[in-house]
Amino acid sequence: MKSFAHWAIHRQQKIRIAGRGAGEIWGQLIGPDGTQRPFRFDQTRSRLTLGEGDEQQVLLLDAYGFEQSIDAASDES
Repeated sequence: MKSFAHWAIHRQQKIRIAGRGAGEIWGQLIGPDGTQRPFRFDQTRSRLTLGEGDEQQVLLLDAYGFEQSIDAASDES
């Protein structure tokens, strides 16, 4: 959760947690302008999924909350 919290701070996002279970946290991110978007954070893989459907975006976060290339992360595995 720490990396996700750092990411949210860097992006000026507020985290509203709706639930958690099996290593995941989900809820809403609230932007500085009040816009909301759903998120799901996989704590085991530090994988953040933003939005839903066609507008879905997947990010990998390092320990400090910085975004990592998905290709680079798969090369390390």
